[in-house]
Amino acid sequence: MSRLLRATRIAAFLWLGLAGNSWAQARSGIYQVTGTEPGRGRFRGRVELRWQGGDYSFVREVEYQGFRYRGHPVSLVWSGRAQDLPAGVRVRLKLERMGWASGGPGLPSRSARDGTPMPVNGTFVTRSGGLGGAYAGQGPVFVGPSERWVRVASPGPTPIWEERRAALPSHDPPGNFLRRLLFRVFSSFHATPWVRPYVGRPEFQAAIHRFVYERTDYALLRSRPDLLRLVNRVVDPLNLEEALVKTNAFGKTLRKKADEADREIPLRFRDPAGPLVQRSASGAPKALNDGALWTGAYAYSQHLRYRITGAPVARDNLDRAVRALLVMMEITGRGDAFARTIRASSGQPPGTRWVAGTGPYAGIEWRKGGNNDMFKGLLWGGLVVHEAYPAGDPLRAKYGNALARLIRSHPVVRRRRLPSNELMANGLVSLLLASSSHRRRYRTLARNPFFNLYQLAIGGGFHFQGISDWSGIQLEVVALIVQIRLAAHHRDGLVSLVDRLALRRAAKRLARTRPTLHLLAAAALGVPGRARIDTSEAVWALREVPVPRARLAEHTALREDHSLSPYPSLPWKLDWTQDPGRAYSIVAPPLFERELGTFCWKNNPFLGVGGRSLSNEEDSSADYLFAYWLARAGGAIGPND
Repeated sequence: MSRLLRATRIAAFLWLGLAGNSWAQARSGIYQVTGTEPGRGRFRGRVELRWQGGDYSFVREVEYQGFRYRGHPVSLVWSGRAQDLPAGVRVRLKLERMGWASGGPGLPSRSARDGTPMPVNGTFVTRSGGLGGAYAGQGPVFVGPSERWVRVASPGPTPIWEERRAALPSHDPPGNFLRRLLFRVFSSFHATPWVRPYVGRPEFQAAIHRFVYERTDYALLRSRPDLLRLVNRVVDPLNLEEALVKTNAFGKTLRKKADEADREIPLRFRDPAGPLVQRSASGAPKALNDGALWTGAYAYSQHLRYRITGAPVARDNLDRAVRALLVMMEITGRGDAFARTIRASSGQPPGTRWVAGTGPYAGIEWRKGGNNDMFKGLLWGGLVVHEAYPAGDPLRAKYGNALARLIRSHPVVRRRRLPSNELMANGLVSLLLASSSHRRRYRTLARNPFFNLYQLAIGGGFHFQGISDWSGIQLEVVALIVQIRLAAHHRDGLVSLVDRLALRRAAKRLARTRPTLHLLAAAALGVPGRARIDTSEAVWALREVPVPRARLAEHTALREDHSLSPYPSLPWKLDWTQDPGRAYSIVAPPLFERELGTFCWKNNPFLGVGGRSLSNEEDSSADYLFAYWLARAGGAIGPND
């Protein structure tokens, strides 16, 4: 081959390459989209093709014009890649068949097949001043929309839509020695049938637990609070129900959610005897197993609400709640027992776990099993009585005497391994009864140097490589809040300083696990330190709570991207080879992507291996109110947020 011919060919190839590259970018742009979809009708929106050097990034954002779900407009976002064709483009993407929910009332349940994304392809060719074509997917759930694109602008400096979702580590990566040690300790856990399938996954082997920080479409949903937005998801009723949960979280202001939650509890989630309840599938009230604890938390939320707003209804709510807590202590007739909760009698035999009240408590039944957790609810009540009722009010003496009887006789106070219960109970009785003996006992316990060292070291809870006692963390912050308030009422500056420093240290220690109550309490109680507590993530947690509560089953283990943690939950229970409930995910989702239960702040943020089946109960939003009014008291949010 002559040098001239070789040079000519090289020049031709270079020219074709440059021309081809210029031609390839010719489809780049923002397009107006109109189209139709079988069964859902017309839609419109926009598409962006943004050149990435070898192909295009593809974003499609459309909204149905007539189709509604439960009265809500529906919008879709798809993202993927696009490649040039001689007369158009080819689009490739994947749509998820399921998110986090595996079922809902009256809806079909998901299966393992739904955990695999659906490939979707689209071909669009030149047609009368634009591009036209359709998409093809798999199965009857995908109905193949067809649409026309008309270019209206060049891409701007940022894409028309971006996913703002990140899974960030909650701890540093384990070193090689620590990882080998923990994997050896939990080798029998890895060998269980429910964990073994995950052992080979890279996430499992890396052993780094993560929390999902979700901000996608927040601004949109706040501006369109009725909109349902599906992101890279097929359109079906269960996915739309998930979108509704997110809308009920992000689409409403914090104040609006609080107003709704404050209305719903007196109307639907309070027993005639006073404590908080659930509602059964039939709509009837159903006693809460942890009624004393959550009634106490609700009482404190209404106390803060009344202090901030002066709303008479808040005063009525706190009064009913603390009087119910008083009955829980008095109805047993014994100092060594208190009720787990109470309920108005139905007239039927109460059963083995319930005892009928007598005398002044005829017509009320009490549940056996008052324990350490429930005692924290009684302590909340005592704090509310002291702060909300003036000296001389008969309720102060009644509540103080009831607590004093428990101090003398109940194991949760007498047991020396739980000194904080005795400390708090004595501090409250001292205030309610003006008792010098209880004040001396409180002061002795509160100034115990070993107890204070414990407070500063691990008070407020711990977290190690994804392992923690999540319910215990919630109880720890409850105790710290009560102790800080007691120190203030007793004018004990030293104890106050220790307790507030303990809260600040706990908030910092747990910061990467999004400790909502710790951060809000630290801000509310004026924790010492030069830097103000950063409550931004705690406020985001409030934004993630849907009001009203969803009733969807949860089973993310069906998804192909799910992985378990290499460590069991509560390993000190030593039952990880017998109890599949000890296995949990290695990624913690946002709060609107899970079944929240009665009080979400006590939940393990990582999901269980077996998910949660469709609940037969409906829960209130008392947990949201507790955190919301704590945030208001601390100035983390304002009255119009």
